[in-house]
Amino acid sequence: MDEVHLSNLVIAAGCLLVVAGVLHLFCQALEVRQAKQGRISARLNVRNWSRRSIYPGVTMIALGALLLGGGHFV
Repeated sequence: MDEVHLSNLVIAAGCLLVVAGVLHLFCQALEVRQAKQGRISARLNVRNWSRRSIYPGVTMIALGALLLGGGHFV
């Protein structure tokens, strides 16, 4: 069986953080409303973003990028 290297775990954690950050920003931009006749309308709207709402997503992306970049040095 292959060995699990620490650098592979660090890179995987970085990938997960980047994906989670992008998903968080996408969910913050998604605006869901009820339309006519019981339908649901969904739109992307970045005007609702504030520093407080996007801070976790941006932080996850930044930490993930650091882990991805530094994972080869571990």
